[in-house]
Amino acid sequence: MKSRKFVNREHELETLNRLYGDDGFKLILVIGRRRIGKSRLVQEFIKDKDAIAVQFEKRGFGSTTSENLTLR
Repeated sequence: MKSRKFVNREHELETLNRLYGDDGFKLILVIGRRRIGKSRLVQEFIKDKDAIAVQFEKRGFGSTTSENLTLR
């Protein structure tokens, strides 16, 4: 898979890094329209951290299955 250039997400990365640096457990949900770089943002954020990313995908109308669960 070809790696895409990562640009214009400094504010989001700063926010994620600030939250990561705080004490205690954190659950951060990254939500938004499709194809705007949510997964890429999370990949960039955790690349040098001891962190886990879980990705859920909704398939079909009204579906809540987690058959596409990915642990990284």
